[in-house]
Amino acid sequence: MKNYLLILCLFFTVFIAKAQVNLVPNPSFEDTLVTFPSYTFQIKRAKYWQRSGYGTPDYFHRLSPINSNVSIPNNLFGNQNTANPDCEAYVGIIPYLSFGGVREFISAKLINQLVIGTKYFVSFKVSLADTVTLATNKLGILFTTWNYTDTTLMYPIGNFSHIVSDSIISDKNNWVQVNGSFIADSSYSYLTIGNFYNQSNVDTSHLTTSIATSGSYYYIDDVCVSIDSLFCNNYSQNCTITNLNNSSVEKFEFYPNPFSNSIKLFLNNLSLKKITVFDIIGKPIIREEFSENEFTLYTENLTPGVYILRIFDTKTFNESNHIVLKTN
Repeated sequence: MKNYLLILCLFFTVFIAKAQVNLVPNPSFEDTLVTFPSYTFQIKRAKYWQRSGYGTPDYFHRLSPINSNVSIPNNLFGNQNTANPDCEAYVGIIPYLSFGGVREFISAKLINQLVIGTKYFVSFKVSLADTVTLATNKLGILFTTWNYTDTTLMYPIGNFSHIVSDSIISDKNNWVQVNGSFIADSSYSYLTIGNFYNQSNVDTSHLTTSIATSGSYYYIDDVCVSIDSLFCNNYSQNCTITNLNNSSVEKFEFYPNPFSNSIKLFLNNLSLKKITVFDIIGKPIIREEFSENEFTLYTENLTPGVYILRIFDTKTFNESNHIVLKTN
């Protein structure tokens, strides 16, 4: 009976986890390619993200050099911590220029295509940069079936986005969440963040009576797309343990699950791997490192219950997270 209840607990845990899947890869821009940003314009170093259209979005990271202009909290555009103080990164874009110049957009491919007829809930957080005196509305997210990769032209403006802020966002101290929902009418695979409305449809507010900036600049963090409204409306990236949908370590296998006193792991390359077992609230319980193709993780000291097994590849920076159950 005890084992049955544990398996039932695992079933509901997996069910909830699936409902609370964030379809946005690298949603708070924590995963970095190659190395941390060292100057502005390096959105390409945020894994899975790209610039769309002619513009130069910026990538900020806490581990960037202090004099790089892209560190956190102090950088070229002001002083702002990450939305979750435990996290280390965010991005920044120019969504509006008063003279109609180039706007900036960032895009990512969703982890899974949206399902036609399904209702999705969407959110992201923004904060106006300290050095900017022009605040605007119409920041939003557009979903598409195609990826706009042309960086010689500005992203097409169609006076529509699936999610949009009709309120002017002028808060420089706090992160403001923009959220909404829609029913997918196509199998959308990509999302783009920016301002998709022409000048006449955008409201602005000058925050000073002295010399004003000609454009607005916003930091962006914690992007969420899910079928779970509470999950997205309260979304905050947990940087203690990574989202369950991060990219998988190549051909990673393990057994048994449920397990008892050990778990056997199999991989197809010899790079150094780091294994962490977390309890259900995200506290690390076991940490191990190995570089063999096979490895036995001994778990006899764990109490029966639900855990999360994470394996991190130090060569590729990929990681894979799995819900596992100890029965006795």
